[in-house]
This record gives sequence, structure tokens and C-alpha cells, in this order.
Amino acid sequence: MQRELLSPFPLLNGEGDLTQPGFSRRPLAEYRRGAVRSAPFSIREWDDYYVGNQRFGISLTVADIGYAKADAAAVFSFSGPDAPRQTAKVVLRPCSPGQSGLPASSQQGVTASSGRTHALLFRHTDHPTLGRTRELLFHMDRFQDGQPLHGRILLSQEPRDSMVLYAPFDRPGRFLFSRKLCCLRASGAVFLGERRFTFDPADSFGVLNWGRGAFPRRGSWCWASASGLAAGVPVGFSVGHGSQNALAATENMAFFNGAGHKLSGVIFHLPAAGGAAAAAPWIFSSDDGRLSLRFFPVLERTGQCGAGPLRLVRRRAFGRFSGWVRLDSGAKLELTQLMGFAERGEYRW
Repeated sequence: MQRELLSPFPLLNGEGDLTQPGFSRRPLAEYRRGAVRSAPFSIREWDDYYVGNQRFGISLTVADIGYAKADAAAVFSFSGPDAPRQTAKVVLRPCSPGQSGLPASSQQGVTASSGRTHALLFRHTDHPTLGRTRELLFHMDRFQDGQPLHGRILLSQEPRDSMVLYAPFDRPGRFLFSRKLCCLRASGAVFLGERRFTFDPADSFGVLNWGRGAFPRRGSWCWASASGLAAGVPVGFSVGHGSQNALAATENMAFFNGAGHKLSGVIFHLPAAGGAAAAAPWIFSSDDGRLSLRFFPVLERTGQCGAGPLRLVRRRAFGRFSGWVRLDSGAKLELTQLMGFAERGEYRW
């Protein structure tokens, strides 16, 4: 079942449960942290951006994980003398639930977080030539080999549609409200020491992964996304699944020239990590026969963090997708060497 919601509605009722599970193509519900009835330490909020092209990429994250504030940056090289290479830094700081002050909307507000050696700022701006943009400003001292990371990126030409999910977990009072916004044109520069990485909107794209919710103690997720061009037209997709209940809607959508095309369930066929099996492509297929993709990683990393009962395990890869997706019209959209990423993870907190 794919229940599409079309009109604004309150996200939660008086018991803290979702009023209307389903999906929409733009954010319709009003999120208020004060309306959540689950324990404050179960609430998770995050703003996560990935910007990249065929040569390099960067991810920037500000998250409130209940018991701590997490600020993260990662830089990825896919080609060049040092490729493939990934450098990441995460700054964790204890905080009271909700202290991060993340905005309640993915459409407006300012996300800001800083410490003694870093700062991240995501805001909406009006650019004189690009129009409405999302501006990403950041710096981190001693990011790689003692060298700092800093830069400014503008994301523009926001597509009409995005993948917005309103999904409950099986436990009362637990829910996921998320938005995946793909195919944003990216411009700007990232500086890592003396090195400069430049994003040109002709070939560089951004994706927003925005989420608010109250989560169970244990869970898992899979997610894959890519953005690029096909015959000069912006195309992309966001597919995945997790521990939430998917009876009202999946979180899968393909995008063609700004329009979203809703997909049913998508199955991730991942080879074993490490060894000879790791060279095999990752396979993605949908249960409605509308998507078939092969993913060839150029950079892959599996890692975990946490202590005691707290743990996060994540397998993440960047590479190129080839295959096809069938649009709502029935037309078959061919995708060739579309740069993106895929990941699988599990958590316990």
C-alpha cells in the first residue's frame, strides 16, 4: 500500500502517535518536539547533507542523538593520485535532550553547531543570481594530517518533489518523520589544507537527509541514493527501508526532471564485506518490477562506534549505479554510471 497524503495535518496526536502514516512529495506535517510523548532520550533529530560529483564528495551532519550532540564531516576522493580515500571526523559532546535546538522544519530555520575547534552552519538564503538556496558553511581544525577543513557550498534549483515519510514503529509513541531531497545543484569550494575541491552545478549535486523521530532501542536501516544527469535532465533516486512499519508507505522514490515517481519495496542484495566477494556488484531490485540497478563501489568502509550498551555499526560505500527505473508513465529511464552511495547499518542505544 502507498498512502499519499495531500493536505497539511498535525504530525502527532495527544498520545504522541502519528495521526496519518504515509508519504508525501513535500513536507505537510508540523513537527513539535514538545508533542512527543516518548522518553526524551529516545528522540533523534538530524540534518545531514551529501554533496558530490564523479571525482570527490563531502558529507556534513549535525545530529541530536538524545544523550549527545554529534557534529560530523567526511571527505571522499574517488579519483586522483590518493584515491580512493576517505577522511572523517566526528565530534561528540554530552548534552541534555533537545539542547541542540535543531529547527522543526526542513523548509526553513537555521541549523548551527560549534565547539572549540569546529563550526557547522546550514541556512536558507536568497542569492542574487541563484535564487533561493541552502548555504552550508563549515570548518574543522586538524581534520586530516593536522590540516584544517573549511568551505562554503550553495545548493540551488530545489526540485518540486521529494520523498517525505511518516512511519510508525511497532511500539506506541515511536515514529519516523523523514525527508530525502535529491538532485540539488551544488556550487562552491572545499579546502583541505592547501587542496581545493570545487563544485560546479553542471556536474555536482547535493542530497538532504533530514529526520525527526522517537526511536526504539534497537533497529537497522538500509539507504541508497544518487543524483546526476540523463540526456541533460536531472535524475536521481532515494531508496531504503528500516525498522519502521512500512504498511502505509515505503521510503522509495525516483526523480526525473523534478518530479517524483513512487516505488514500492526495494530489496538490497549486498555481497559480503571484505575478501573476494566484496568485488561483486551490489544489486537493487523492487518488488513491483519498476527498478533494477547494479552498484559498483569505488570506496567502501565498515566501521562501528560506541561503548557499553551503545553501538552503531555502519557499512557505507560510494560508487556508480547503472540500470533502469520505470516512471509512472511506464517509460523506462536508463541510468548509466550515476554517482551515489549505499549503506546498511544497525544501532543499539
